[in-house]
Amino acid sequence: MKSFKHYLTESEVKTLSLRGLFVRKPWSQYLLNGVKTEETRTYSIEKFHLNDQWLWLLETPKAKAIGIIKFNGETQYKSRDEFYSHVAMKKHMVQPDGAFEWVKPKYGWIVSEIIKIKTPFIPEDYTANRIFTSTITSEVELI
Repeated sequence: MKSFKHYLTESEVKTLSLRGLFVRKPWSQYLLNGVKTEETRTYSIEKFHLNDQWLWLLETPKAKAIGIIKFNGETQYKSRDEFYSHVAMKKHMVQPDGAFEWVKPKYGWIVSEIIKIKTPFIPEDYTANRIFTSTITSEVELI
């Protein structure tokens, strides 16, 4: 399967209608820059049918769209030791004494693709819960 970016010409503006996923800063930046390769949650990616779906990457606390992201699969962490192993921590970057400590179960959604947008924006007119948003439509230039 070809990536989304494969279908774009350089500096092409696209109108995208996607749901958005909230991720706190600095983890949002780690994802955007490819340092963090798993987004951790306390529920499976399948719960909201987000596997293999493009989503706006919304950086909180302002819910600023900074890119688009797609996940393909997940790692289920069944124990605290497994979650905080050296290998796992390099993927999700969650520290034992940090804001997102171990809560059983934990899932690491595996990032398959991420694309930055040229001009980040704060979307308007959407509904949201603490996890993700309704569809947000915007014209963006991907880089």
